[in-house]
Amino acid sequence: MIYDYLIIGQGIAGSILAWKLIQRGKSVFVIDNDHRDSSTRVAAGLLNPITGKRFVLSWRFPEYFPVAKSFYREAEAALHKKFFQEKSIIRILQSEAETEKLVARLEDPDYKNYLSRVFKPNELSEKFHNEHGAVEIAQGGILNPGEFLTAITEFLITKNAYKKAQFKYEDLTFSSSKIAWENICAHNIIFCEGFYAIHNPLFSWLPFNPAKGEFLSVRAPLDNDHILNKKYSFIPNENGIFRVGATYAWDAFDNNPTEMARNEILEAVNKLFIEDHEIEIIDQRAGVRPCTRDSRPFLGVHPEHSHCFIFNGFGSKGTLLCPFFADQFLSFLLNRGEIEPEVSINRYIELYTKDHEAR
Repeated sequence: MIYDYLIIGQGIAGSILAWKLIQRGKSVFVIDNDHRDSSTRVAAGLLNPITGKRFVLSWRFPEYFPVAKSFYREAEAALHKKFFQEKSIIRILQSEAETEKLVARLEDPDYKNYLSRVFKPNELSEKFHNEHGAVEIAQGGILNPGEFLTAITEFLITKNAYKKAQFKYEDLTFSSSKIAWENICAHNIIFCEGFYAIHNPLFSWLPFNPAKGEFLSVRAPLDNDHILNKKYSFIPNENGIFRVGATYAWDAFDNNPTEMARNEILEAVNKLFIEDHEIEIIDQRAGVRPCTRDSRPFLGVHPEHSHCFIFNGFGSKGTLLCPFFADQFLSFLLNRGEIEPEVSINRYIELYTKDHEAR
């Protein structure tokens, strides 16, 4: 059998793309190394409309969030699984400067649907340090990445469309009509391999800026009704366990948890509470996000190899962005639709030219 598409990588991007292609009646085969080192390992799964110290509305959030929410709900129904929920975010203010910026945002009509409630200083809780107050951010959501990816893996296995393996570029062979890897043949190949793309001989010219991240799973006396944010996000799982993080580091690209990140996150947890509480550390994980130079994804076809594609570079925003851009990418693949210039790899075509000339 010759598949329509061979997909390399089954993180958030590869999973969503594979699912959507199969729903369109295309034959797909996915190769994945069980998400080792990937950003999926540290993905908060958080869909957050307001980010940063300046309370900035996430890039095109009003456009992306409805698409993402609809996709995850439909996938849940089709797979008979639960991995997505809508939750508001309680952000604890940490300075007068943040309070002043919030006041300005409250007067901005673009933010009225997201900043739903303001808490006065020390109003939020007697347990937390909230001397500068807090704000409730509406239209937030959580995807449980592990549950989602497991559900997609199981689905792919039922379709005989999945293999757990360590992919090596040198094992690929090309002919005029097909691409082959071991005994798998396909007409096209799509790379959704996260930060591993920096080693991809076809796409290493793209300016990735990988960022390692780490999180802790802790048992703490917190409320499950909301996502709490103070320096880090405290994302409720179940049984009083919360995922806290994630950190950013640009000096190592591996999945090895570090004592530095552990202490940094644990310090933030302890500083949250007014009184001392015993915090039980359940787990610590690390992975590498496929961030890019301009914080925009990479979508497109290789400049010279018309059957080689990339769908990557979503950084820490894959949960929010992938459903929308997967639809756009499918339109490009199947109907010759356009890829937005802002996310097309053609915006860096001069880098390919320089790289190609240097070889």
